[in-house]
Amino acid sequence: MAWHHSAPHTSLALNMSKRSANILGSTLNAVGKKTKSMDEARKSDLAVSAMLGENQGPQSRGPKLPTHTSQAPDSAIAAFLLDMRDAIESQGFGATVEVELRLGKITSSATGQRFSASTPGDACVILHEQDMKSHGAKFVPGVKKEDYYGFHRKAMKLTMSDAYAKHDEHQNVSTFPGSKRVVEEVDLNTGQTLAPYQQVKQRLGTIDLFLPHCDYDCRVAISLEFAPTPVSLESLPAPEHRRGKKRVSAVGRDVRLDMTEVLEADVVMSYEVEL
Repeated sequence: MAWHHSAPHTSLALNMSKRSANILGSTLNAVGKKTKSMDEARKSDLAVSAMLGENQGPQSRGPKLPTHTSQAPDSAIAAFLLDMRDAIESQGFGATVEVELRLGKITSSATGQRFSASTPGDACVILHEQDMKSHGAKFVPGVKKEDYYGFHRKAMKLTMSDAYAKHDEHQNVSTFPGSKRVVEEVDLNTGQTLAPYQQVKQRLGTIDLFLPHCDYDCRVAISLEFAPTPVSLESLPAPEHRRGKKRVSAVGRDVRLDMTEVLEADVVMSYEVEL
């Protein structure tokens, strides 16, 4: 989800935040619903575990995260967007402002396991960047293959209406020292690789939503994306990583749902869902 920030209007970020909060709030409505009792929450967790397999069960979870600070996800996201208003105003002139919500799991850097809740229940815990560091946590994007195709089917249903259009793209993305990213678009008609360009993107801030009763957690990030610059791969050192990305999107007026297959050497390594 992105828009163009071309003049320092003080109301832009506020209006953007309200609109984005409404969109994301409705999208996350199911996430924010409260169960009627702690027993129902436990039953729900067990049902999810049974559906997804034993590796997703509470017994396989990593260290516990405190959940006593639970709050509604829509209001937390709205507050985050408002907090970033000054940074957008001061640094975002001429840039496209991107607000992105990704599905994944908050895992322990030590064990690689997804965190568990300190107490059972229907919690939503907001973790800022300093919280993630203090807990030794990291956000790992991606969903299970079967869930990915479930999202894909629903997104394609959206594109059957006039409100959404389907968009396909295939990219090769190389990462170089200093977080430099070079993108090569692939012509879908001819298969030809187009001229590379450097993606100029500045991350302003992130928050992570720990949702222990759900299949996945979420990360919300705000970035500034500037005009790409042409680059020659011959002038650069060997890339640290090189990945292919096959993406299909449902594109609406205010929101875009991206579903991406991430490949290495033509092998799908992960499935990612972004809003």
